[in-house]
Order: sequence, then C-alpha cells, then structure tokens
Amino acid sequence: MLASLGCAVAPSVETFTGLRLLQALGAGAGVVAARAMVRDLFEPIEAARMFSALILVMGAAPILAPLAGGYVLVHMGWSAIFLVLAGFGLACLGAACFRLRETHRSPVRALLLGAILAKYARLAMDRRFLGPALTGGLCLAGLFAYIPSAPFVFITLHGVPPEDFGWIFGANAVGYVAGAQISGRIVRRYRPAAVAARGVVVMAGAALCLMAAAATGVGGTAGLIAPLFVGITALGFVLPNAAALAMVPFGNVAGYASALLGSLQFGLGAAASTLVGLVHDGTAMPMAATFAVLSLAGLAVNRRLVSRATA
Repeated sequence: MLASLGCAVAPSVETFTGLRLLQALGAGAGVVAARAMVRDLFEPIEAARMFSALILVMGAAPILAPLAGGYVLVHMGWSAIFLVLAGFGLACLGAACFRLRETHRSPVRALLLGAILAKYARLAMDRRFLGPALTGGLCLAGLFAYIPSAPFVFITLHGVPPEDFGWIFGANAVGYVAGAQISGRIVRRYRPAAVAARGVVVMAGAALCLMAAAATGVGGTAGLIAPLFVGITALGFVLPNAAALAMVPFGNVAGYASALLGSLQFGLGAAASTLVGLVHDGTAMPMAATFAVLSLAGLAVNRRLVSRATA
C-alpha cells in the first residue's frame, strides 16, 4: 500500500523502479499466504475446490488487470493507477486485521537461512511437488505468452478496433474463470489428477490448432480466437488441480510450498513473455508457437511426473 502511494508521486524513474520492487515484494505475501491457508484448512478434494474458487481472483487478475488499468490510464492518468492499487492495499489491510484468523497450527520457529534453503531444496527435488508445479507453471506460462502479444496480433495484424479488443480479452477471462469453477464442481467425482491431465490434453490440442491457424491463416481472426478461448478455458481446469496436487502432501511446510509454486509459475511466465519478445517477427507465430511449445511441455511433464505418481 505504501509503495503504491510512493509510486504515484515518485520524482524520478529510479525511485519509481525501486518502489515497484517493494510493491511486488509486499504483494507476494498475500498470494503465498492465501494458498498456504487453503492447505491448512482443507483436505485434497476440498482443497482443489477452494483453489478453483481462488482462480476467481488470483487467476483472472493477470487478464483483467490490463483492461482495468487501461481505462484508468485513459480517463485519470498513470498516477491514478497506483492510487487505485493503494486503495486495494488498504482494503486488504483492513481484511487482514479484522477478518482473517490464523490457520497455521505449528509452533512458530526461528527463520534460519540454512533451514529455509534446505526446505526449498527438498521440495524442488520431490516429484510429488515438482510434477504438478511444473505442469501448472508451464501451462500458465502459455497464458503469459498470449497476454503481451495479443494487442499486436489482433489490433495491429488483424485490424480489430481497440474498443473491440477488450471483448476478446474479456471473453478469454470469462472462459478461464468458468473452467476453474466447473473444475471445482466436478472434482468430487473425478480425481484432481485426472481433471488436470484432461485439461492439459485439451490445452495442448487447442495450442496446436492455434499454431496451425497462425501458420496458414485459415479462419482469419476467428481462427486464432477460437483455439485461444478453448486453450485458456482448459487452463482453468489445470491450474487449481495442479496447485492442490503440489500443496496437499506438504501441509507441514505449506508456506514454503506455496512460495515455491508461485515463484516457479511466475518465473516461467516472465521467461515466456521475454521469449515472445525476442523472437518477434511481425506475425502471430511467436505467440502461437510459444503457447504450443509450453502447453506440450506441460503435457509431457504431466504424463511423466504426475499421472504415474498419482495413479
């Protein structure tokens, strides 16, 4: 909250950049704590359902935030974006102080760097964590390949009016959230591992169709929109179940598992966004190919490290 207020009145780009770093460090706490609390409170099936509910906020935010920020920027200026963020921070602070109860049941221990790194290392080498975490992270990275590329692909290449582009972005967000909510309803009948596995298959198939459409031009704009919608909707089935599978076996170190899961997902997402920029060639292929490669990598990891481990 304080860093957001500072960003709004930052006197230089150097100060602004430093405050943005502090803003991100603070924001990370809420994401990590939310997943850890779900693990503290719910057992496997219910945890998968609760992670599906979290997608309503944590999953839709990367898609909806650029749209909301764009409107604030146009009508109120760039500094207003950070005042809005400070308002969100104030609301979260109030909720944490007055409505949020402690869910961690173990005794509080001293934070020693060696012990912290050892726990992260054990998690990273455990296939029960690594398989689903990588599955979700690679698939989410496909989304991060799409987000920065979509304005160029649809507005510049395909001539979609800027005011209509928001509908494409918003439709994908609705599909993503809807997929997660349907996943939360069916996970009691089908295991989280099975739902995630089928979601990865659908996402990979849609990604291949997207790459084919980008390479051939078949279907024009609709030929890109349709497989993107299917693939991003399938991601809503993958992420909550992958998170549940990664978190559930590690209730005694839920915070560590949540932090490493988030770092892996967003690290891969940042790498995907960078890769799309590096291979930009003025066509839709960099977005489509990166989306496809990451989806197929998620499928391979899921088949190799998750399906057998949870059979």
